Amino acid sequence: MKLSENIRRLRRERDITQEEFAEFFGLSPQAVSKWERGDGYPDVTLLPALARYFGTTLDALVGMEDEERRAKLAEIDGAAKNFGQTGTRAAITYLKKALREFPDEYAYWRSLAQFMGGMVVIGDMPDENEMREAAAIYERILKHCVDDTLLYNARTELAWLYAQLGEADRAEELVKALPSPEDRGRWLSYITRGEKQITAIQSLLSEFAYDFWRYTRFASIPDTYVFDTGGEDFGYTYAQRVKILEKGCEILDLLTDGDDAPRYPYCSSVNYRGMAALCMADGCPDDAMNYLEKSAEYALLDASLYKLFESDPDKKHSSVLLDRLSVFTQQNSAADLLTYLTRDDDLRHGEYDALRDSPRFIAVTEKLREAVSQYLSPR
Repeated sequence: MKLSENIRRLRRERDITQEEFAEFFGLSPQAVSKWERGDGYPDVTLLPALARYFGTTLDALVGMEDEERRAKLAEIDGAAKNFGQTGTRAAITYLKKALREFPDEYAYWRSLAQFMGGMVVIGDMPDENEMREAAAIYERILKHCVDDTLLYNARTELAWLYAQLGEADRAEELVKALPSPEDRGRWLSYITRGEKQITAIQSLLSEFAYDFWRYTRFASIPDTYVFDTGGEDFGYTYAQRVKILEKGCEILDLLTDGDDAPRYPYCSSVNYRGMAALCMADGCPDDAMNYLEKSAEYALLDASLYKLFESDPDKKHSSVLLDRLSVFTQQNSAADLLTYLTRDDDLRHGEYDALRDSPRFIAVTEKLREAVSQYLSPR
C-alpha cells in the first residue's frame, strides 16, 4: 500500500478526525489532508513517531511489506480458488483464520461477508445470525476501508443483504448514496419490491431507450452539416445512417402501445428530420418528404401533449412498461422544427430548396405554424 493510503486507513481505524490527528502532532489539518490524498508526504524524521502512534512498524506504515507476508497472501489467494470445491463452511473457517493474521486485508473481509451473507453459496445456506454478522463486517469495511472499488462493492452487497433481512429502509439508504443515478436505479430494482421496484424498473427501461436513441444521433449530428460528412469519410453510407436513426425511433416506440402517448416524441421528431436531411443529400427527395412528415407528426403530437398536460404534469402513460411514469413533452417541438425547415442561412446550404414549393412541404410548414400559434400563444 502507499503511505498516503496507510495513513488514511490507520487514522480511520482509530476513529479520529484529520483535525484531531493534526493537533496531536502540531500540524495543520490541510497538511494531513495532503498526505492522505498523496499530494505531499510527512517529513522523514516524523515517520517513526507516526508508526508508534498507530502501533505499527515503520515498514508497514510506508508499505514495505516483507517477502514472507507476500508469500502468505499468495498462499491464501491460491486456497481461495478452491472454495468452489470446499464449500461455504470451509471457506468461512479458512477466511476467519486468515483474517486473524491479516486483519487489514479488506478484500478477505469482503469475501468472508459474501459467504456469510449468502452472496456466494456453495452448499449450505447461511442462517440469520451469520447474515447479520456479515452485515457487521460490511459496515466495518465501509467505515475503515479506503479502496473505492471495495467500498462500492461493500455498499451494494450490504444493501442486498439488508433487503434479504427485511430491513428495506437501511437497504434503500445505502443505494441512494451511490454516486451514479444509473447505479441507484439499477440497485433499487434489485432490492425493492412492489411499486418501488416497478417504478425503478420502468425508469431504467426509459433511460435505456433514451440512451439508445441518443447514441443513434451520431448518424446525423450535426445534421446541418451532413453534406460535409457523408460517404466513406463518415464510415456509413447515407442509407445506412438513415437506418441507424430509424432504430433510435423504433426503440422509443417499443415502450408504448395502443393510444398511449409516445415516449420522448421530440426525440423521434429530431431523428426523422435527420433522416430527411440525409435523404436529400442522397438525392431522394420523395423519401425526404416522407420523413419530414413523420418529423412533423411527432413534433405536433409533442406540442399538443404539452398543452394538454401542462395543467397535469403528473399525467401517466398507459402502457404496461411506462404506467408509473409521467408523460414527457417539450414545449418548443413544433417551433424548433419550423425554424429548422424555414430558416435561410449559410448553415442550411439550401438542402430543402427542391421541396419548398411542393404542396406537401407547404402543408407541413403551415401545420407547424398553426401549432406554434395555438400552443405557444400567451395564456
